[in-house]
Amino acid sequence: MPYHLSITADALTISQRFGVGTEHIKDFTPRAHINGFSYPQIPVILYQDKIMAVMANWGLIPEWVRTMEEAGNIRNNTLIARTETIFEKPSFKTSIRNHRCIIPATGFFEWKLFEKKKFPHLIYVKDQQIFAMAGIYSEWGTDMGNKSFHTFAILTKEANPLMADIHNTKKRMPVILSPQNEKKWMDPKLNHTEIMKIIANENNDNLDFRTIRHDFMQSSEPADKVLKTWHYPELDNNLLF
Repeated sequence: MPYHLSITADALTISQRFGVGTEHIKDFTPRAHINGFSYPQIPVILYQDKIMAVMANWGLIPEWVRTMEEAGNIRNNTLIARTETIFEKPSFKTSIRNHRCIIPATGFFEWKLFEKKKFPHLIYVKDQQIFAMAGIYSEWGTDMGNKSFHTFAILTKEANPLMADIHNTKKRMPVILSPQNEKKWMDPKLNHTEIMKIIANENNDNLDFRTIRHDFMQSSEPADKVLKTWHYPELDNNLLF
């Protein structure tokens, strides 16, 4: 499950990549590692009268949640949304129909289990400095007299062969949009069938990966050092790709 992201691009690079302004994301600081369970605020691309970039908190808060306490309780379960049940789950069914977004990323992390040890991998898209994960969002707090803010979840699907080998316990992966489907994904006129067709057609066969050091989440070194290739001799005879 993609609970850990890397966004090493700055606001200007993200805005140029997706053709949006920087006014709402100008304070974003690139980070080698982003942990979803801290509910971080990161840039997302969405359509509200126009395509725009906003800062949104990871962990979708559905519109029917009434208090911050209830919001806090639900967030661990709304960091990701399974595409197989997304139109049925109360937390997601409104957002998938009406509030689809893109989460820019330069990589995401998964751990491969081998001989009772876990080995971290950085996964990225070949020939794309920044790629687009399919997401859904909610603008929460608008009808409660509070200042509203955006929250989001990342969509997941059954892993392709590469990701099934890496994420070999759950065998899941994020839905990564090809460039030709990015704007289409945010089109508010899409129906159920069209949404599921985009998801099904994204086979993500242009992914690549490298193994990285075990302590990458604790390191304060620059991203190029934290995320550099780290060789694990144990895996030499277990590489399928």
